Amino acid sequence: MMPFSPEPLSASASGHLATMQREVNEQPDRKTQYEHAVKVWGGRKSGGNQAVWTEIEQKLSAKHPRPGLCQYCEYDRNSPTEHFFPKKHFPERAFRWDNYLLICGYCNSVCKGEK
Repeated sequence: MMPFSPEPLSASASGHLATMQREVNEQPDRKTQYEHAVKVWGGRKSGGNQAVWTEIEQKLSAKHPRPGLCQYCEYDRNSPTEHFFPKKHFPERAFRWDNYLLICGYCNSVCKGEK
């Protein structure tokens, strides 16, 4: 895996992620937290939130050691931002800036999955 440290997010984007994470954390149990995280993640770019996710993807790309490549396999990346710690096991990290990677669909679904 290629390590790197992206630049901090703007106050607006950080606040948006914090709000989404707080909503997940307020759920009564881990199963409900996970289900809520999946729901929010699926609709993250709707309702005027596109700018936040554009910033996230731009910041991840800007400091990437090999732009355009998956951080795991180092081949073409053709999938958006994904989680290092999966939502299923770590719903408390679903909307944490330090939990995002740019990885390909194959590595995310087949190699990493929910591990």
